[in-house]
Amino acid sequence: MSIRKFMILTVALSSLLLIAACTNDKEQEEVTDTLSTTVEQDQGTAAENEPESKPENEPEKEAEEPSEKPAAKAASDQPASIGETLDYHGMIVTVHSVRESKGDDYLKPQPGNTIKVLDVSVENTSDEEQVISSALSFKLSDDSQEMYMPVVTSDIKQSLDGNLAPGETLRGELPYEVSQNSKDLKLTFMIPLKDGEAVWSIE
Repeated sequence: MSIRKFMILTVALSSLLLIAACTNDKEQEEVTDTLSTTVEQDQGTAAENEPESKPENEPEKEAEEPSEKPAAKAASDQPASIGETLDYHGMIVTVHSVRESKGDDYLKPQPGNTIKVLDVSVENTSDEEQVISSALSFKLSDDSQEMYMPVVTSDIKQSLDGNLAPGETLRGELPYEVSQNSKDLKLTFMIPLKDGEAVWSIE
């Protein structure tokens, strides 16, 4: 074989090998591009289908229930209990609590007596102004029908005296010095020229 033929064959063989190598690289690039596109599409679909997560520390809102005042009972001859509310001619009266006091520097209970302090509120739901007096609107009595008048002491939060316009509420304390042996104490609320009265059992 002549040198010229040998060189021609060598060049032809080299060209074939170069073409085959280029074709193989191009196919690998197409396969790689196809795989990359498929992975990106799958990730996008997964992200779209993933539900939105709520912050872990976000508190759930609870439905707020409206607070309601206890319904007032109509005043009657039957004594109500401490904490109950009575409706006396549009005056909504509540005896909230009763506590005992040792008095102050100017007034101490007599031996055998104690001072009972009643926490009372009065709301005027009528259409006219009312005068509330701790001495005239309220009275405390026991089983012997003895009447007790409020005493003067600084050991109260606020007195229960004043003019009460429609829609207004007055709250204060009523101090009474009573015998430690007194029984069946009852607090009565009334308004002059009005029928009936509102009564609470204190013990």
